[in-house]
Amino acid sequence: MKQVISVLFIKKNKVMLRYVTNSDTNAGPVIPRGNVLAEDKHIPATSEIEHALHRLIYNISKGTMIPLQYEFVRVLSEKNLDELTYVYFIYSWDGNESVSFFPDARHPGRLRFVTIDDALAAVTEETDRKILIMAKETIRIHSVLHNPLYH
Repeated sequence: MKQVISVLFIKKNKVMLRYVTNSDTNAGPVIPRGNVLAEDKHIPATSEIEHALHRLIYNISKGTMIPLQYEFVRVLSEKNLDELTYVYFIYSWDGNESVSFFPDARHPGRLRFVTIDDALAAVTEETDRKILIMAKETIRIHSVLHNPLYH
């Protein structure tokens, strides 16, 4: 079963989505994600999932962002895709935000912060929709109990 990391950056009650800029498909915006690779395994003093998380953030930001406050939210099991998705919310980071994301040359993308409602209206993948619903509840709880989520 394939293991995937989904990373949702939350800033000022907005979330980061990746908009594909050169694609032969009509896929809508997606939450940044990446596979757990063989290189993530057998790293001392860290789990393979957490190593994959940091590698993905490094790739997203081209090495300019370091997560300071993040939370493992849950594992989503997508049987029809034969994959486990590990969901992380990133609340605070050090460094500059990247505007472009190139997982490979065939699928460049632009990163944008949008409101949670705009994100829910825009995404087409069911896994992303589930993650955004969890994020909406997290943002609501934080705004009631504490201050709104700020970077």
